[in-house]
Amino acid sequence: MKQSKKLMALPLFYALMLTACNNNNSIPSSYIGFKNTQQTITYDPAQDIQTFSVTIISGEKMTEDTRLSIRCSGQSFAHPEDKNPIFPKGKKEMNFNIKLNPKKINVPFLHISCTPQVKDSQTTKMTVALKKK
Repeated sequence: MKQSKKLMALPLFYALMLTACNNNNSIPSSYIGFKNTQQTITYDPAQDIQTFSVTIISGEKMTEDTRLSIRCSGQSFAHPEDKNPIFPKGKKEMNFNIKLNPKKINVPFLHISCTPQVKDSQTTKMTVALKKK
């Protein structure tokens, strides 16, 4: 009985080792999108404008400057500082800012999308939970 348990566990162990020994990280090389799919922001309703930063990553260092299209989910209280930022050549990570108007926030979530302006790219989405101070 003990021998059969060891034999059953052995393939699982080898499969785990193969995935753990991979030099690569878990990000596909063609990926350009949000580092995190969720983020929580605490805002102060007394402020006129509040800014927070969002991180975009790529699976490989960019070989050329790549324009991105950033959109916020139709909300009048949130706007990217730059709707079409450029992901710089030679980088794997960049940040951009989203401006909030806390006085106009009336929903608990904000959805942000990022679409790289390159062939065969996919749109990635992020959800920001908005918590009142």
